Amino acid sequence: MKKHLILLFVLSLTCGLLIGCQKDPRTEATKTELETESIADPNVIDLTLLSSTLIYAEVFAMMQTPESYLGKTIRMSGVYAYDYLEETEKTYYFVLIKDAEECCQQGLEFVLQENLDYPPDNSNIIISGTFESYEEQGNTYYFVKADEITVTK
Repeated sequence: MKKHLILLFVLSLTCGLLIGCQKDPRTEATKTELETESIADPNVIDLTLLSSTLIYAEVFAMMQTPESYLGKTIRMSGVYAYDYLEETEKTYYFVLIKDAEECCQQGLEFVLQENLDYPPDNSNIIISGTFESYEEQGNTYYFVKADEITVTK
């Protein structure tokens, strides 16, 4: 049984790596320009340049070690969603990022600057902003304070 689980894990990891190696449909010139810009500044993490497998992994890492991302500029794309919690009487806004198989998703909270409007629910969006934290009900939460939002197709 244990051997089967290890084999399944290795096969899953191998498939994930192969999926992560797919070419991006954007032109190589545009991609190279964006990569150069992001590489030049280690405080900018542009998740739109990564494959779906790597995006999911990076967001998972952000949730596991959020302190190492504080103050960095995050640019990411995903599906917009929100939820209202009666307990806090607040609405929370999220970018949902699906994994390569589209069976799992990771949500990252964001808040727009006051001069920006939230899009319709389930819109495909790209946001960019600073990774920050806040305290609420004795817990620390992390989010992107977005200064830019674009609705995509």
